[in-house]
Amino acid sequence: MNLILFEQSEVKPPHEGLGESQVTISSADRRFIHCTTILKIDSKSVVRLGVIDADMYDARVSEITSDHITFAFSDEKKRKIRPYSDLNISLILACPRPKVLGRLFPVFSQLGFRRLMLINVEKVEFNYFGFHWMKKD
Repeated sequence: MNLILFEQSEVKPPHEGLGESQVTISSADRRFIHCTTILKIDSKSVVRLGVIDADMYDARVSEITSDHITFAFSDEKKRKIRPYSDLNISLILACPRPKVLGRLFPVFSQLGFRRLMLINVEKVEFNYFGFHWMKKD
């Protein structure tokens, strides 16, 4: 899913008479490059837009030039799904080697797993469970 993220400070509130908020990105912004080269948006495109620590919207492209892109969105186009941080996902995993497990912790947190359950299977060496990361404290 392509979701273009914006800070709350980048969002311009609705003008008088218009019920739509707007966000503009310049051509120097990496989001502009992604929109034009990967998503290949045009003036009729609708994209998923997210405001950090707020909601997600289906935004339409209101203006596109070689210098900037302006997206318009309203509360009517708010997406009804919960943010990923609210999902309660657990991961059950056969215990990997301790060095590999150390490299996987950042990935697990980025994916939003709430709980990690390591289990012993036939090929897992039992001494892996004695490693210092496995201790309660």
